[in-house]
Amino acid sequence: MSLTTVTFQPNNTWSWTVGEYYLRDDFSDSPTAWGEGNNLFTSTILLRLNENWGLRASHHFEAASGTMQEQRYSLYRDMRSWTAALAFGLRKDPNHSDDFTVAFTFSFKAAPRYGRGSEIGTPYWLLGG
Repeated sequence: MSLTTVTFQPNNTWSWTVGEYYLRDDFSDSPTAWGEGNNLFTSTILLRLNENWGLRASHHFEAASGTMQEQRYSLYRDMRSWTAALAFGLRKDPNHSDDFTVAFTFSFKAAPRYGRGSEIGTPYWLLGG
């Protein structure tokens, strides 16, 4: 198993994170066998439009099957004492129906759940994960 990511953040206006999650096939008789492996490539772009607005786009591409497995888009708004976000997600599951998610979250700046800029490495907090 391998998880590799690199983040380019030349300034506080934008950042781009790319990565790969690789899991080798393991069809052994072991009770802890992983089964079919993965070769997932990820890309996330975070852009601050100005002091009040920000955008985020995240994509996960499964190279083994050649499918875009997951897409997530978020719009952030800074409202002085709290921050709000509207997020949309689409996940394609080959064994089940597609999953579409819409989420609205807000966080008080006086007691934030995560530190400023932490959405770069932890995108799923918007969706309750």
